[in-house]
Amino acid sequence: MRVSVLLVVVVATVAMSEAKTRFMISELPREALQGSHGYQSGSGYTLLSRIPREALHGVLRRLPRQAPQPLPMNSGGFAGAQEGQAMTNVHTLTDTRSGLTSTGVKGVVKDLGKVRGEASALNQNGNVASSFYSGDVAAEGGMYADTQSVAGDDGGAARTGIQGYMGGDGSIVGTVGSASEGKQYLENM
Repeated sequence: MRVSVLLVVVVATVAMSEAKTRFMISELPREALQGSHGYQSGSGYTLLSRIPREALHGVLRRLPRQAPQPLPMNSGGFAGAQEGQAMTNVHTLTDTRSGLTSTGVKGVVKDLGKVRGEASALNQNGNVASSFYSGDVAAEGGMYADTQSVAGDDGGAARTGIQGYMGGDGSIVGTVGSASEGKQYLENM
């Protein structure tokens, strides 16, 4: 009799932990993106519905995992919002010693939904790199936005790529901008 009760308790405990894991909704922690070490790397998922695997195929590929040495950083951050049934994956890498900022945003929207967000970073020389993305999908679809910015003392450059697919009518729009305030700016003051 005692053995049966013990088995039921163990099975119930395992089932509860599995349910917590399966239905846990984790949002992108702000502390992970604003670390005091200067290298920021965060990846977070917001899962609002179970999306069929076929809809994800070819859209959500794992972002490369890199683990460089921690570097001092001034500031950086990410802000995003989404409506509808959607899933997003965000990865940000900032190296303030070289002024390299790389931000990748991936999202899948099922049914009617909107995915939008913004990323910016400031390096030790005062160079600013920022990007904005927005997507509206009226049927099954997805979007992928990737921004890479390099800013030095004399200027900066930014590159972005946006890809998307959809099962019906829809539109995906994205823009990127970069501004540099380095050595030339300070000398002209």
